Parts: sequence; C-alpha cells; structure tokens
Amino acid sequence: MNSNQNTLSFVALALALALPFAACSGEGGGNGDATGSGGASSSATSSAGGFGGSGGSGGAGGAGGGGQVHTDLFACGVTTDCPQMSIHLSPEPEQALVCAAKLIVSSAPGALSALEVPGPNFTQTERLIVLQGDGKALVQSRHRACEIGSCPPEPIPWEPSSAHQICDVVLGDDVAAGCAAMDDMTCRWSPWGPGKLENCVEVEDWGCDDVAALL
Repeated sequence: MNSNQNTLSFVALALALALPFAACSGEGGGNGDATGSGGASSSATSSAGGFGGSGGSGGAGGAGGGGQVHTDLFACGVTTDCPQMSIHLSPEPEQALVCAAKLIVSSAPGALSALEVPGPNFTQTERLIVLQGDGKALVQSRHRACEIGSCPPEPIPWEPSSAHQICDVVLGDDVAAGCAAMDDMTCRWSPWGPGKLENCVEVEDWGCDDVAALL
C-alpha cells in the first residue's frame, strides 16, 4: 500500500506542476492575439502615415499653385520716357498724362510707369508699360499692401511681379487731334482714362535684353 500511495502521490505532484505551465501557455496565446491586434494597429498607423504623405504631396501642390515666377522687368533698369502717372481719385500729374499721350501718338517705342494708390490702407499697384510703337505694349504689374499700423519697416517689399502681357494701347477721343494742335487739355493719356489698355493677352516672358533692344 505504501508503494501505491507513493505512486499516487507522485502522479498528483506531477499534475500539480503541469497545470500552471498549461495556463501560462494559454495566456501566451492571448498575448499572441494582442500582438496581432497591435500589428493591425501598427498597419493602420502606417496607412495613416501614408495619407500624411499624400497630404504632404498636396502641400507641395499648394506651393506649386503659387504660380510661375516671371522675369521681373522692374529690375531691368528701364528708364521711363515720362514722369510716373498715378491715380488716387483721378489721374495725375498733368505733365505725365500729356507726355504719355504725345509719346503714344508719335508711334515711337518708349516706356511708361503707372501707379494706383486706392487707399485707405497702404496699397500700391504699379504697371510698367513698354510701348512697341505699333499700337501695342508689353505690360507687367506688381503689387504691395499692408494695413496701417502693421506695416513692416520701409521699403515695404513688392509681391512677385505678374505675368507678361501684350495689350492694345487705346487713345481717347480727340487725343491725337489735341496733340497735333498742341492742346494739352485734350492731349492726355493714362490707362485709367482718357484712353486705356485692352485686349491684354499673356505671353512668354521677355528678358531685359529684349526690352533694351526694343527701346
């Protein structure tokens, strides 16, 4: 009986030792599932990262949407043939308007500058008008603006210059006759009237050398 008792005791002890290992093995399987879920989470994060990358590409597209950088004719050192025209309420000064009209009527190449200052904040739009002498002009504009009280130290920087355009130069009624008669009251031109620039079409950029050759 003692032998049988010893055998039974040994078997009971073996079973007692084996049960914890079986339980641990089952828990290990549970951890395997959790890791799998973790793997799925990692995969989802990776996909989100992929979308983030696409978002980055969208950002680059946005930067591309800023537009092409055009040759800045304002930096070419073009000398204008008349004083700068400007407008706030009406075109001025008179001598600039008369000079511009006479230059256009002469059909000679030349360069004009026109500045819009609408207010009330600091806002300026400048146009460089390169007359070709054939009733057309190469035109480029640039703009700068800021709210009074928050403007940076002068000189306030210009935004990138616009695309180049070729426009028809239109004289106002009786301007040519007024210039021929040396009547400064009717011999006047500005892009805001009398006269205008119309039928403007974007063209490939001119270079500084191209403008210099024309003038």
